[in-house]
Amino acid sequence: MLPLFITATILSSVVTATPAMAQQTPKNTLVAMPATLSPGGKTTFVAAGTATITNLSPDPKEGLTCSVENKTAACTAPAAPGSGLAITGDVKVTATLDDGTQQFTTVSLVAEFDAAQRGPWEARVVTGYHQAGAASSDYSQNAIIDIYVVRPLSKNNKVWESRFNSWGGVRIASAPQQINVPFISLLQGLAAPGTNSNAPSPLNTPVNQLVLSAEFQSGLEFNFTPGWNGKMLGLIGFFGATGSFQAPDQNVHIYVAPTADSPQSALFKQRFPSANTAYVGFVAPDRDRFYRQWGVGFRYSRFHPDANYESPQTYTFTLGT
Repeated sequence: MLPLFITATILSSVVTATPAMAQQTPKNTLVAMPATLSPGGKTTFVAAGTATITNLSPDPKEGLTCSVENKTAACTAPAAPGSGLAITGDVKVTATLDDGTQQFTTVSLVAEFDAAQRGPWEARVVTGYHQAGAASSDYSQNAIIDIYVVRPLSKNNKVWESRFNSWGGVRIASAPQQINVPFISLLQGLAAPGTNSNAPSPLNTPVNQLVLSAEFQSGLEFNFTPGWNGKMLGLIGFFGATGSFQAPDQNVHIYVAPTADSPQSALFKQRFPSANTAYVGFVAPDRDRFYRQWGVGFRYSRFHPDANYESPQTYTFTLGT
């Protein structure tokens, strides 16, 4: 009878303890702002739901100094122990709420800013193939290089934590090309560029045709959401210029002149009396400067605070000239 009594007691303990253990399992819904701290840095915590944080427990305990005062839950990273030294690594922080539940998140401790860590600059470089067109006009295709840089105006802040940012972009395009081939052939040309006419590639663009037009924009951004943990909604304003490095007479459009029995013949002869050929070409007026542009709008960006080399998702809506 003794073995049966012991077995029954163990089973009873397991059945009564399982629901309690399930209720106390922390959920990864706690948010730290920011989630990456340099020596001496401070971060605040926000719990999901309506419950209030009553206690913070870091693991390991030496990783952060935490407190909850006046409904503000915060932790501070230890100061650098000496020149050339730093306390780095991930610290798990568990928050106990006033409803008895727990939530947790991870805070990363890093050294002072250096080139290996994400710093105040954000930049991207994109190369590719661009096709554009508009109603009642020919479409154009060209190889492009796009460079974009954004940095905070406030000192020692990440881009998404700063209230004001400056940004700029440069876009360089090659000469327009007409590549009338199936899409699969174009992909083959991108994968293995060469002289194969069945798989042409924009990568075969001659060097003297690589930089024939350029556009730049530069402006400021006002960040509405500096505490949104990597996400940013901002109001932007910019100025810039766009233009071609090619002379206007090198970009001539050829048209068929109206015949004598055409309804447009009389008006054409009136406006262009010297045009006596079957084909006619028009050249845009020469210029001595790039065309200026400006605009305002909104930009939404989602950065990845824990991924040093991952570009943000960015969506921009602007109005201007």
